[in-house]
Parts: sequence; structure tokens; C-alpha cells
Amino acid sequence: MELVFSELLSREDILRILHSRCLQICDIDKMSDDELMRVYRTFVLPLSQRHSRNRRIERQRNLLDCILNV
Repeated sequence: MELVFSELLSREDILRILHSRCLQICDIDKMSDDELMRVYRTFVLPLSQRHSRNRRIERQRNLLDCILNV
């Protein structure tokens, strides 16, 4: 739940999560809240999977087309 609603996290929570990920970020304690949120979104939030699913479907269609055309 904390991953989805990152805007609701306190600064201390974000720092705790980033430290728990063992990220080597210089002066992380001195970063502004906006910078911390950017780092959090970059390294902690999961990426969308829709794009890769679409690619998988395209590959399957291409494979099927190749098989049918042979």
C-alpha cells in the first residue's frame, strides 16, 4: 500500500524505504522533498507492465503469422 500512495508518505518514511533498499545516494538526507520523491519514484515504485504485455502479444502474433505463411 505504501508503494501506491507515495504522496502520502512522510519524509522520514521515504528516507527509511530508500535506506532499506541499500541505495548509495550521496547527501540523500540533504535532498529536498521533491528530489526525494523523484528518487523514490525512480527506484522504488514498480514500472507499468502494460507495455511489455503488449509486446508479448505482438511477438505471439508475429510468430503465428510466420507459421501460417510457411
